[in-house]
Amino acid sequence: MMSRLRLPITIAIMVLLGAISGCASGGRSAGGSPPDPDLEAAVSTLVPALESSFGTKYAGSRIDDGTLVIYRVPDPDLDAFVAERAGRAKVELRAAAYSLSQMKAVADSIIDDRDYWAGRGVSVNGAVPAVDGSGVQVMATGQKADTEALLRQRYPAVPVTIGQDSGPIVPYATVSLPPIEMSAPPSSSRTPEK
Repeated sequence: MMSRLRLPITIAIMVLLGAISGCASGGRSAGGSPPDPDLEAAVSTLVPALESSFGTKYAGSRIDDGTLVIYRVPDPDLDAFVAERAGRAKVELRAAAYSLSQMKAVADSIIDDRDYWAGRGVSVNGAVPAVDGSGVQVMATGQKADTEALLRQRYPAVPVTIGQDSGPIVPYATVSLPPIEMSAPPSSSRTPEK
């Protein structure tokens, strides 16, 4: 019997950027080795805390060869916070030019201005903060040679670049996916969950 299950999925900057460039590998690192529990613990505790407590300094994070790389506008308080809570995980702090909150503000403006860009022949499909704190990447179709320069002129707060477009994307947000059909085990007599 088929049952319909609703699966809520939280899509954050990390998921859009490859779940911090490696965590979304199905429980294995890029090299196929088992996950590191110390690294997983550091990611699951540090990243949300940095986003909420250091929004004007934290830029993003990614996994690089078993190390949690945290990009931040240099700040001794943030550095001390990470040092106290990293546990046994390998963590590297790298300087970023812009904070996540600065980049999100520009990405939000670009998304809000979709009609403006459509009127100029450019279809904006998404805008995301760069994990390394270097600016905002825009996914667009129909761009002209000067589109990137026009984006930078309209949004001067952080650098804006046009990335490869793979069609419409979901900007960082919490979304619910539509119901997914799933087969129940043959011996199961459970009723569908809501």
